[in-house]
Amino acid sequence: MTHPNNLKTLIWTILLSIACGTVYTSAQDSDSEAMSFRVVPPQYPEGMEPEIVPRYLYSSIKGKTLSENQEEDNIILYPDKFRVWTTDTNAVYNVLGNRKFITNALAMGSGEYMVDCAVGDGILGRQLRDSLMNMPQVIRADYFGYTPDGVGYLLKPLLFLGVRLFEEKDSTQLKEITDSLGLRLYRAITFGSGPILRWNVSLKNTKESTTEIAKKLLNTGICERVSNALEIGVINCFTYDPEVSKQWGLYNLDNISKPIENDYTDLAVSLAWNYATGDGIKICVVDDGFDVKNKDLAANIIKCYNPATGSDTIPIPAMHGTGCAGIASAIRNNNYGISGVAPDAKLMLAIHSNTGSSKNQNNSVIFAAKAIEWAWKNGADVISCSWKVEEKEDKEEGYPIKKAISDAVKYGRGGKGCVIVKAAGNDGDSITYPGNIEGVINVGAIDKNMKIWPSSCFGSSLWVVAPGVDIFTLDDTGGFQLNKGTSFSTPCVAGIAALILEVFPDATEEEVRNIIAISAKLPKGVETNKYKPIEKTDYMWDDRYGFGLANAYNAVIKAYLRGKKQEIKDAEIPNISE
Repeated sequence: MTHPNNLKTLIWTILLSIACGTVYTSAQDSDSEAMSFRVVPPQYPEGMEPEIVPRYLYSSIKGKTLSENQEEDNIILYPDKFRVWTTDTNAVYNVLGNRKFITNALAMGSGEYMVDCAVGDGILGRQLRDSLMNMPQVIRADYFGYTPDGVGYLLKPLLFLGVRLFEEKDSTQLKEITDSLGLRLYRAITFGSGPILRWNVSLKNTKESTTEIAKKLLNTGICERVSNALEIGVINCFTYDPEVSKQWGLYNLDNISKPIENDYTDLAVSLAWNYATGDGIKICVVDDGFDVKNKDLAANIIKCYNPATGSDTIPIPAMHGTGCAGIASAIRNNNYGISGVAPDAKLMLAIHSNTGSSKNQNNSVIFAAKAIEWAWKNGADVISCSWKVEEKEDKEEGYPIKKAISDAVKYGRGGKGCVIVKAAGNDGDSITYPGNIEGVINVGAIDKNMKIWPSSCFGSSLWVVAPGVDIFTLDDTGGFQLNKGTSFSTPCVAGIAALILEVFPDATEEEVRNIIAISAKLPKGVETNKYKPIEKTDYMWDDRYGFGLANAYNAVIKAYLRGKKQEIKDAEIPNISE
C-alpha cells in the first residue's frame, strides 16, 4: 500500500474546489507540470476490467497539454462507480437494491438529486448504470474516473461540458447548434473585459455519451476546445467483501438520507483507505481467545501468546476475541466476510485469561500484565484491550498491569511508545480499570444515530467514542455475530491508530492520541462548556462523548501532514464532519 506522494496538494485541491476535465480540443496549449497525488489503485477481481477512455489533448489544471497517443494520459473509468442525477430517488433506490449500493445522495434543488453509487462488481455496475440511463426519472448517469496506476486525480463527473470558441462572434452559431442537439447553452465565463469565448453546455437534456457530443461540437469548426468537467475530490474506497455492507461503522448507509449539514455517523474509513490501510503496522489484540484459522484473520496473524503456558498456542477459539480482532484487521478484498478498519495491519494475539492454565496459574491480572508485556517487547505498535479488572486486584498483586502499560507507553516502539486503546466499560458508570493509567485511550460506544449507548461508561478519562451497537463481526465458528458494547468500539480506534502510524511512523504514542482527539467531532446538539488541552490548545470535550466520534479520514490527513511537517493549520484541513 502506498500513500500520497503529495497529500498537501490534495488538501488544497479540495479546499479550492478545483475542477479538471477530459477535454476534446482542436489546438494544443503549451506544456506545464500538473499537480498530482497518489491514491491506492482500485482492486477489481478478475473479469472486472475497467473501460479506458482517451483524455485527448488537454487537462485544464495549469494548462497541461497531453498527447492523444500516450497511454499514460488516458482516463480509466470505474466499472462499478457512477453518479446519477434524478428527479426520483426512490426509483433509483429500487433499481440499486433499496440503497444497498448508494454512497451519497444530495438534493440539488428544483426537485433534482445527485446520487453516487458503488456497486462492487464491474459487470453488475455497468448493467445497473445502463438500466438507470433508460429510466425517465433519471436525468443522466456517468462513471467516476481515475488516472492510470492511481497517480493523478480522482475524478467525479459533473453535469455539463465546457466550450471555448475561437472567436466571440461564433456565440450565436453555438447557440443554434446546441439548440439543434437538444442541449442548453447556459452560462458565459468572462475574464475581465476580454472577449466572451467560454460557455457551459448543460447535459441535462441528453443521454448521449459526452464523447459523441464533444465530437459533434468540434466538427462545427467554431470550437477550439470542448471539455467534460470532472471534479477533483475524494471518493469512498470500497471493498468487495460480501458482508461489508453490514458494517455500518465503516460506512453508514443511513447517512445518505441526511442533509449534508447533519453529522455523519461512521468512522470515515472508506475515505481513509485511499491513503492508508495499516500496512507495516502491528496490532496486538489482548483478549480471551481467538479463532486463529478464521479465513478473514489467518493471513494477517503473525504471532500468538498464551501467558498461562508461555507458548504460542491459542487453545480455545473465543467469540469475543475473534470479533475484536476482526474489527481491527480482518482481511479486505478476499471475497469473504468483512473488512477490518486496518485490513493490511498484522495481528498479534495474546490471551489475558487463564485459558489452558494449570490450577496454580489462574490469576487473570498476572496473565493480562504478561500479555501486555509480551506485546510491547515483541514489536506491537498498537495494543487493543477490550476488558477490565478491578484496581484492587491489580494492587494486591503489586500493580503488574499498571507497570506493564506504563512500560509499553514508555519503552514500546523503540521509545516512541505503544498506543494503548481500552474499552471504557459497559457498566453505565465511571470508566473501568485500567482506564485511569496515563497514556490509555478510553473508548465509549455510540449507535448508528450518534447516540451514546446507555451502558457506555463515561468520565474524565474518556477520549473518544466509536460504533458499538449492532456491530457485525466475526465469531469463533467461522461465521458472524451481531454484538454491542465498548469492547467492539475499542478495536475501531486501534485500527485508526494503525492507519495513523502508517502515514506517520515516527509519531509518539502521545502524538497519535492527540491526532485521534483533534480529528474527532462532537455531534451537533451536545452542549458542553468543558475543554481539554491538547498540545497547548483547548478542545471541546464532553464526559460522555470525549472529544467526539473518531474519524479515520481526518486523522490520516492530519497525521500525514504532521509527519511531513507541513505548515497547514487545522482550520485549513477539510473535516468531513463539518
